[in-house]
Amino acid sequence: MINIIHLTLRSNMIPTARARQLALSLTMMTMPVVQGCRTTAPEGGAALAAAKPSTAADPDIGSSPDLPNASKQGLKLVAYDSDGIEAHLTPADGSNQLPPQLQGIWWLDGNPQPGSVLLTLQQATYDSNEKAFRWRFTDPGNYSFVAGPDGLKDFSAGLTAGSGYKLSIADSGTEIRILARINILGTTIVLPRGISDFTATLAGDGHWVRHSKVFGITQADYDMRRIVDAHGQHVEPAYSNYLKTVGKRSYVVEKIAP
Repeated sequence: MINIIHLTLRSNMIPTARARQLALSLTMMTMPVVQGCRTTAPEGGAALAAAKPSTAADPDIGSSPDLPNASKQGLKLVAYDSDGIEAHLTPADGSNQLPPQLQGIWWLDGNPQPGSVLLTLQQATYDSNEKAFRWRFTDPGNYSFVAGPDGLKDFSAGLTAGSGYKLSIADSGTEIRILARINILGTTIVLPRGISDFTATLAGDGHWVRHSKVFGITQADYDMRRIVDAHGQHVEPAYSNYLKTVGKRSYVVEKIAP
C-alpha cells in the first residue's frame, strides 16, 4: 500500500466558488447516509439491492444533453440503450497492469448515488512510484449512468471539479484503498481520509464489496459485480440482473469529433 500525505483544507484557503465546487464534488463522489445494510448475494446472485427503483424511473433527458462544462473540455454525453451499453465502454483487459480481479466492466449494484451504473478501469494509469492506479470517471468510455436529471446533475458537478480516484491494491490482491482526488485552483488534491475514506474487499470471483466513510460517518455498503469479462463476454446472471435495475437508456462520455 502507498503512503498518502494528508492535506488539511481550510475554508479560508479556498475562494467561495471553489468551496462550492468542493462541496459539489464531495456530493458526486460520496453517498448519502443510509440506515441499514445492502442486500448481499453471492457473485451475480439473484438478490437485488433495494436502492435502484428511483434510478430506473428517472425520465430520459435527451440523446445528447448540452453540458457547457463538458463541451469546454471537448466532451459530450450520448445516450444508448442500456442493453448493449458495454459496446460503448472498453472492458479492462490488463494491458494497463490492472490485475485480473479488477478487469472487465463493473456494475455498481446498490450504490445510492443517483444514476451510477457501470464503470471500467481500462483507462486507469499506473504510477509505479506510488504503486497505485489513477482513474477519472469523467474520461471518455470509463463510466455510464442512467439517462435522468439526478445522474446528470451529479455527473456535471464531478466534471466541473475534475473528480477522480487513486486506487492502491494490497499485496494480497483482496483489498483496495480508494482515495478521492479533486482539482482546486488548477492543482489536483488527494482528499484526506478524514473527509472520504473508501475501501473495497474481494468477496468472490467478480464480486467486490465497497465500504465508505464520509467525514467519519459510515455509509451503507454496496456491491461491485463484473457483468462483462476482459474479453467482452457477458457474465451471467450478473448481466441480466443489471438489466432488471437500470433504466432503458444510459449515458456515456465521448469526445467531440474535431
